[in-house]
Amino acid sequence: MIRLLRKRRKNDSDRLFVDLGEYAADMAAEEYGMVVKTVDMKLFSDLTIIADLISREWLIIVETSKFEEGEAVRREAMEKMKIVAKDRGGRFFEISERVAVIAPPHIKVEKCRIRRNM
Repeated sequence: MIRLLRKRRKNDSDRLFVDLGEYAADMAAEEYGMVVKTVDMKLFSDLTIIADLISREWLIIVETSKFEEGEAVRREAMEKMKIVAKDRGGRFFEISERVAVIAPPHIKVEKCRIRRNM
C-alpha cells in the first residue's frame, strides 16, 4: 500500500511577520552616501538630465531600448554621455548595446566574464 504524504498547511501561528516600515528610516541612501539612479533615456535631450545626475556623483544606470530618435542619434547620445562622464570625473561603462553604467570616481565597476567548462 502506498501512502501519500501531504505537506502540512501553515496556519497563522506558524508565519513570521516583519514590518519593514520601521526599518525604512534606517535604510536611507543619504546615510550611506550612495544613490543609484536608473534612467530610461528616450530622447537626445535627456542628456541634460543625465549630466545633472552625473554632477551629483550618483551611480547611474541608463537604458536606451526605448530611444525614439533612431539608432544613429542613440549612438551619438551614448558617445556624448561618455564625454560628459569623463569631463565630470565619472567613468562610463557600456554593459550591453542598450545599457550603460556611469559611475562616480569613488565607485569601482568591474565587468567580469563567466566562463563555463564544457
